[in-house]
Amino acid sequence: MPQNKGIKISMSKSTLSIISESIKTIFNKPFFFIFLNLFIINLAVIGVMNLRYPLIGHDFTYALPSLLDNAIHFRQNGFSIQWFTPTFGGGIPSFANPNNIQFSLPALLILIMPPWSAIITYTIIYITIGFLACYYFLYKTLNMHWTSSVLGALFFSINGFCISRITPGEVPFLSLALFGLYLIPLFDKKMPNIISIPMLGSMIGIFIYSAAYYILVIFAISILITAALIYLLFPMVIEWKKTIQTAVLGGALGLVISLSKLAAIGAFMRQFPRLAADELPTTFLNGSLALVLEILGVMSMVPIYILGGLDPHTFPTLTRQFSNSHYGLWELDSSLTPVVFAILLIQLIDIVKYRTYLRKTTTSQKIGILCFLFFTWVGVEFVTAQGFIYPNIRHLPILSSLRANMRFAGIFIFPLAFLSASIYNRWRKQWNKRKQINTFIFVNLLALLPLGFYFSFKEDMYWQFYDIAGANKIYTEINNGKSFEVTSIGVVDGKNTGAMLYRTSNLNVYEPIFGFKLENFHHRLVSGSIWQKTDGYYNMTNPMGFLYPTGNNYKAFDRFELKDKEKMGLFAKHIQPEWEIPLYQKAINYISAFATIGAITSLLFGSIFFSLRRANRNKI
Repeated sequence: MPQNKGIKISMSKSTLSIISESIKTIFNKPFFFIFLNLFIINLAVIGVMNLRYPLIGHDFTYALPSLLDNAIHFRQNGFSIQWFTPTFGGGIPSFANPNNIQFSLPALLILIMPPWSAIITYTIIYITIGFLACYYFLYKTLNMHWTSSVLGALFFSINGFCISRITPGEVPFLSLALFGLYLIPLFDKKMPNIISIPMLGSMIGIFIYSAAYYILVIFAISILITAALIYLLFPMVIEWKKTIQTAVLGGALGLVISLSKLAAIGAFMRQFPRLAADELPTTFLNGSLALVLEILGVMSMVPIYILGGLDPHTFPTLTRQFSNSHYGLWELDSSLTPVVFAILLIQLIDIVKYRTYLRKTTTSQKIGILCFLFFTWVGVEFVTAQGFIYPNIRHLPILSSLRANMRFAGIFIFPLAFLSASIYNRWRKQWNKRKQINTFIFVNLLALLPLGFYFSFKEDMYWQFYDIAGANKIYTEINNGKSFEVTSIGVVDGKNTGAMLYRTSNLNVYEPIFGFKLENFHHRLVSGSIWQKTDGYYNMTNPMGFLYPTGNNYKAFDRFELKDKEKMGLFAKHIQPEWEIPLYQKAINYISAFATIGAITSLLFGSIFFSLRRANRNKI
């Protein structure tokens, strides 16, 4: 009996030893923490998006009907350009609308799953890819330790910019999560040009077709700030000649891929220029303070308000006062986890106290610091709409159409996350292995905790008043093969959603291109059947006048003539008639299509060749 007892004790010790070693192995591998972080981040973001389900964010009243309308087009016409839609506004442009996202991931997902499931899936995919891309960039490209790389990806991925903009329904703004996918082809010197150039070009094309043009401006300035930081902190890792080559050629390829969309947008916007650049009536100093408050956002300001006994629902008021703006929380929250600011503050105190870094600064590093400060200054000017540079360029194309300059706070999200992760990576080198893992676990969990403050609001902070039931009903009817033929014109309940449900093209269309108060929507229609005849015209707008009036003898808001009965009948059924598209637009369509196919082909074969060559090198 004593011997059996000894055997049992020995076996128990052996089992505990195996479990202990397994735990140590897990905690010494990045995969566990990557999975855990992604699970928690996605769970938190989806939770915020569903705080009032089945009521969801107000801007989904625009996004979901548009995506469902695209789905009807694909069902009727196959995978082709939806030039115009009869569903909204009595007949308006679709593909040429810069806000249209017909060729995007959400538009493809909504073909195979219900609308809200498509949006949730899209959110998970973008956050996941974005996290992994950041981790790859820090770990593989910059050779940071895996613990620092996981933290860097985490610091970036839990940002208020994405959370507070996907929640109300600003679908294209989630593209900020993919920032890492731009950094890899630009700065990874091990990636051959046959991969990096088409990868960058494809990403630019994806963003433009996904209406993420605002994000492209954010990325451009953010990449310049990041490049300056890389030059300072990792000078030997990057081949700048290759970076510039990839930026120029990849950028050119991206423009060619996007040329079809850009040409159509240009034809439309010539008649409806959207001049919306901000002129915030505030000082540069107050605007800068508003930027600081926006970067602190929910994850830092809410706990401060709670600890101070103040109502956390009122904290955006302070940001509004400094920026002298009227924006809601979704435009004023670009927060990062407070851990980022704690790391930066500790490092700043160290620099001020010992001044060791300043004494060791070389001439080239001083140049890097000046570049970093200059690009940072440019970013601040974009946010505040004040200064010397932005006021002189805000009237340029694209910039003149971008409202809500507070969105440009997104410029600073990755640089701040990257800088704090780089500082942590330097600290880590001074610790033994056990302290490295223990500290990493502690910092990781501490960084995640502030996500909980997004659930501390008892009031609706994101205007989640759009009932998903209407969109679900439309989706079900599409799948059941119901006809969505437009039969009448009128003012309908539910605006764009109601237009689809009642087959009535709505005169109270929700379309920002025509102004938020429809001040530029000068239709010539009346409520009633589309087949009503007045002065030789039917009661439906011929949308060709919006795009190519010169070659087709139409003007904006002209109605279908009686001789176009067959064409209008097809249009009302969502079947593409033979639109008289100019030859130059048709040629550009083919150029963009061939460029897209070429980029995808180069990516596929380049990746295969590169992988095989690396495998053979490893064997040798």
